[in-house]
Amino acid sequence: MVGWGVGDDAVAASQLACAAIDGDRDAEARLLARVHPSIQAFARRRLKSEADINEFCQHACLLLVEAVRARKIEEPEHFWSFALGVCRNLSRNAARRQERRQALWEAYGPRETGVLDQYELEAHERRGHLEDCLARLSVRAREVIGQTFFDESPPAEIAQSLQISTGNVRVVRHRTLVALRECLNRPQTYGGAQ
Repeated sequence: MVGWGVGDDAVAASQLACAAIDGDRDAEARLLARVHPSIQAFARRRLKSEADINEFCQHACLLLVEAVRARKIEEPEHFWSFALGVCRNLSRNAARRQERRQALWEAYGPRETGVLDQYELEAHERRGHLEDCLARLSVRAREVIGQTFFDESPPAEIAQSLQISTGNVRVVRHRTLVALRECLNRPQTYGGAQ
């Protein structure tokens, strides 16, 4: 699971962004390599085809390079927020294009949507919402949840891999599940998925 720059990752990205803005192309490449997995995860939650996901990632990276080279990033310490804003704007623009396309279909070429299509769309949106909530968690919380539910590891094994106590694993898991429940009960407010 990929998040949007917390802790040391945010500091490293800030330093790379400063160097990239000053013209260091190596720092620019490393900055893009650092943010690309988050952009890709963002795109995967909203798009279905690999081609659309790749196009979204390329577009977002090009906009970030343009912003770096044009010195549009006024606060490099908030690079992750800037990158997330770029992704959200691209997503909103895509949603608007889709709405316009849908309006044209309704006006000039009626198309019936089956129940299965609607169910798949809702499931895709719910998955995107869950992934957004997971992305807001700390790295440790994501690790505990991932190892608990995806890897099905017992608490003792998780504790050993994270170098924390078994009791701490249980506390982190409990608090994380509460936070996820609260996040999932709030509607999404950006992008195409609400």
